[in-house]
Amino acid sequence: MELPHSVTPLPIALTHRFPVQSALREWKDAKARLDNIIASYLAACSSLHTALLAHPTHRSFQAPALEESLTTIASELGSLADNEDALRSARRTLSELRNESTNMSPINRLPDDIIAAIFALAQHGCILKRGGEHAVDSFSAVSRRWREIALETEKLWNHIDIELGKSDRCARFGFTRLMLGRTTKNVHLHIVELAPMLQRNRLKESEIQEVLMVLTPHLNRTAHLDIESYSITSSLTQSLIDAWIRHCSSGTVRTLNARRTHASCTMITPDTEPGHIPFFPGSYENVLRSISTIRFKDIQFDWNSPIYHGLVELRLAFKVAKPSIELSQLTEIFSSSPLLVGVELKGVNVTHNDDSTTLTPINMQYLKNLDLTDIHTTCLPALLSLLTLSTPSARLGIPIESYEPEMQLALEQLLARSTIDTMCCSNKQHTPFPCQPALRSLSYVNTLFLEGCFIHVAAPHSARSSRPNSRLVLTNCTVTFESLKDLISRYSIQTIHLHTCRKPDTHTFINDTLDIQHMITELIEIYPNLKGWATDGPHLLDIE
Repeated sequence: MELPHSVTPLPIALTHRFPVQSALREWKDAKARLDNIIASYLAACSSLHTALLAHPTHRSFQAPALEESLTTIASELGSLADNEDALRSARRTLSELRNESTNMSPINRLPDDIIAAIFALAQHGCILKRGGEHAVDSFSAVSRRWREIALETEKLWNHIDIELGKSDRCARFGFTRLMLGRTTKNVHLHIVELAPMLQRNRLKESEIQEVLMVLTPHLNRTAHLDIESYSITSSLTQSLIDAWIRHCSSGTVRTLNARRTHASCTMITPDTEPGHIPFFPGSYENVLRSISTIRFKDIQFDWNSPIYHGLVELRLAFKVAKPSIELSQLTEIFSSSPLLVGVELKGVNVTHNDDSTTLTPINMQYLKNLDLTDIHTTCLPALLSLLTLSTPSARLGIPIESYEPEMQLALEQLLARSTIDTMCCSNKQHTPFPCQPALRSLSYVNTLFLEGCFIHVAAPHSARSSRPNSRLVLTNCTVTFESLKDLISRYSIQTIHLHTCRKPDTHTFINDTLDIQHMITELIEIYPNLKGWATDGPHLLDIE
């Protein structure tokens, strides 16, 4: 049938809208009636409850009229429960429809910054440790608002992992370009060079240039460069660091991590030729001084380089080849970095040619952690005489393979002029060396950790008083019951923790586990105020 010429057909959207509006009006009218009925019902419930309680025999429920009323109520409770379930189901159905709206679902009522924080909780750091590119969280369809929030949340995109040494380099670079395009702010580049299975599979110079071509446009905003190399060659490491320094600006605080494994120490010599000057204003030295955090493993710059100036954290570890550094060079590093918070030196030989020179200790006001590992004890006295740690609750870690009088004097002087709260002494060689000189440090520190030591009964002349609440932790140590008694009495130890310790002349921890626990129990009987723990592997046995 044709419509009259005077009637204009309605748009399709409006024809669909009218049934919805009609149903909505009907629902609102029904809900209004339901509200009135519920209000009336609740008033009736209150009146009935009051009347039942006011009946003279309501406590015995023996009156026929009262009993009849309760029977009627019981017969109606079942249908009332059914109605409640039906209303609850209807509300749930309407709630599901409401949540389909991107503007009315509960999560979308949250502000943008809260939603961004929820997205950030899904981040798990390095994707290479989570299974590579397939470990990336991928959502194929999200609302426009979610997409905008995600793209504007820089921390979702600023950690970029690149794995080199596999055959799918093109796919990896495609993913890298995608991630780099997600943000215009500073990024954290984590580059891993895998060890080649065969010599011919090593990265070629052309492939290194391809890596640089992809990364160079973004190096100026790379605030954190992290390189892991498992290759025997250092070409990629050298090229990346050189390109990064040449493209940096001196106005950004930066972090440089570089670790090489299964290779000799690599000396980094940045290219400072006239044709390779930095692209941004600022001298080469200023760019190096903008690096605040250095973590090197078998990587070394020249000790006189300005890269070691103005640091907040310095970690140097050398395993294959242990380089030497003059004490004067180390003095310059500490003097030019007064804001240092953490220092770790491992496998470094400190040389001091002029023994007649009196060292003036450098006051490190912010240094909280000084860890000296795998350093020959002949180097330690001069190194300990170089510093004063005035930060409250500072930590000191040193080796104790042997103790010469000069070493003991330097240690005691450092502890006396510093505010060191915790000291860790390790005997990695497990040499049968009595650790009593180290134990004397309890006069200066609250907590002493000893690793790999032989705990002997001290001679009477070595007695020292210790601080209140002294805590002693022994890890992988050889102990006897008498030596532990001597320690507790001599140094007023309040807390002792034995972790995988053994008795003398045994070679396994398992056979001694029960004996060590028994020692702790007997010690607590002798010293009631003592708190003792015995740990075997990952399990902690708390005996108090």
